[in-house]
Amino acid sequence: YPFINDTVSYVEKDNIPGKGAIEWQYWHASEGWTACLDSKGNGLGVWSPETQFFAGGRFGRKEDTLGTKAQATTYISPLTAEVLDHNIEFVYDYVLIAGSLEEIRSFVYKQKKKDKERLPDYYFFKDRQHIAMYGLRDNGWPVKEGLDLRKEKDGAYLLTSLSVWSASAAPCLEIQAAYSGDGGKGRVYFLPFGQKDFDSVQVAEFTIIPDGKMRKYRIPLYSSSTYKDKIIQLKIEPFPLHSADGITCKIKRIRLLQRKD
Repeated sequence: YPFINDTVSYVEKDNIPGKGAIEWQYWHASEGWTACLDSKGNGLGVWSPETQFFAGGRFGRKEDTLGTKAQATTYISPLTAEVLDHNIEFVYDYVLIAGSLEEIRSFVYKQKKKDKERLPDYYFFKDRQHIAMYGLRDNGWPVKEGLDLRKEKDGAYLLTSLSVWSASAAPCLEIQAAYSGDGGKGRVYFLPFGQKDFDSVQVAEFTIIPDGKMRKYRIPLYSSSTYKDKIIQLKIEPFPLHSADGITCKIKRIRLLQRKD
């Protein structure tokens, strides 16, 4: 689990020159950082406050000499799934931290301590908040006080970036949205910590009211017996399965709530 000084995980992915295509390793860095360290535990850390999904690895041979012209390299990258419009202004942040493993981790912990009670809260005031869309289309860039969504195929969904929160600290999800067209049920799937894929039984539903009015839909995630311990991601199907093509919705905000009422 993150932020309890638990044992760190080591990822090794070597790519040897002349041995085929370069392949990187992908992993969930649950504290939002990854570091490249030498044999003494010193090196360079990369911390991203906006994602916990990372890729990286090494290229070269261990016996390669170091220097500005050496082919050996180490690659680390925080990743998010994004919609890149032709006219988008895309802004992102990361922090490079030089030091020992303990110093790198301590720096991240100090930053996290400032907002340790913060739960995922996606307010689509002027951007998409690193929410990925599959089978959905919005009105493009710029985003103006919400995502105007329409379905392109059945099973369309929104996918949040990786994070970690305690189910007990966030029993409900609130979706602020306005629907037009058909009614029906929307679905929210949740992914427990340590699980790779979403499961059809790990889900909560909400009833859509297609009257064009902006409403706050409160989804009781706690109503599912499988919503417990640590959760890392949400998959939201905003439209009913097999709904008519004309149904639309505008989602202004998606946030986890600390209270059931």
